Amino acid sequence: MAVLRVPLTLTSAGILERAGTEENIIGSRLRLFIVSGAGEYLRLPSPGIRALWIQLYNMGITARFCDAMREDERIPLENTLLNEINFWLEDIATIYEVKLLGDEQTDNGILFRTKTRQFIFSFHYARTGHGLQRGAVGPWNIIESSNVII
Repeated sequence: MAVLRVPLTLTSAGILERAGTEENIIGSRLRLFIVSGAGEYLRLPSPGIRALWIQLYNMGITARFCDAMREDERIPLENTLLNEINFWLEDIATIYEVKLLGDEQTDNGILFRTKTRQFIFSFHYARTGHGLQRGAVGPWNIIESSNVII
């Protein structure tokens, strides 16, 4: 049986729209994957993304992933996330690297790298009622960026 794939993208306002390019399809799938671990009501077969959100909430608003997590904790989590995202994307794309970001120079976030692009999702804390944007998860604004790899 053939599987129908409708190229939909999830906007930051939470609205499904038709995606215009493959980049938008991958980006919207990554966005849904990240948001899926944030709440009890959304569950994918992804304990790794859930662990990322638990770590983000428990380490405090000023702590950074690379400072709060030892390398021997961070690398297995990155490998788990890599396996989960490739399972989630199926045959749409292959992610070659997943990296947790967050140190003195960079904000907390997660990087996904394909052959030609990297997608970065940064987590910015905002107090309730002060600076929260549409698409925020709890007190965290999720800022997306995509870069071409040359």
